[in-house]
Amino acid sequence: MPTSRPKDEGADAGELSQALQAPRFSRVARINLIRREVRESLSPNALELLFSGAELVVESGRDPGGRALYCTVMLTFDLSRSAALVREPADAETARRLCELMGRDPRVQARLQRLARPYLSELAERSVPAREIDLDFTMRHEDDRILIDADAMVSLQALRSPSRVGGDDA
Repeated sequence: MPTSRPKDEGADAGELSQALQAPRFSRVARINLIRREVRESLSPNALELLFSGAELVVESGRDPGGRALYCTVMLTFDLSRSAALVREPADAETARRLCELMGRDPRVQARLQRLARPYLSELAERSVPAREIDLDFTMRHEDDRILIDADAMVSLQALRSPSRVGGDDA
């Protein structure tokens, strides 16, 4: 059985019907030609500045079983020492961010290998190729200081095997 509607209710239904059929997103009038992202990375001179003022402690020795040579490299970067040279504040937040960035940067691992290599070469009584050095390191921060503990190891078996093509790594 049909029901009667007030006259103005029919007009609202028509508007509602049009509104439901209209696109839900507004139309873009302009597009971006350049996509903007914020990325953080170490500045080109950051590692030089940090490593130049670091406190360095190195311990090395032979495996008691005679299978490997070990070297532990411990570094402490005190951000307050370079506070006058950098824009970022020398605080715990900057230390945290630097730890994160340095942990992902392959230049840090290469630098740690270069620090350990002379000690391992001295123990081996010959030059140790960088490719023979296994390196594992951890980083943490305490207040405005960054602490790195790197363990480097060279298998004596690898050193006794015939040298690989390409000679010594620098």
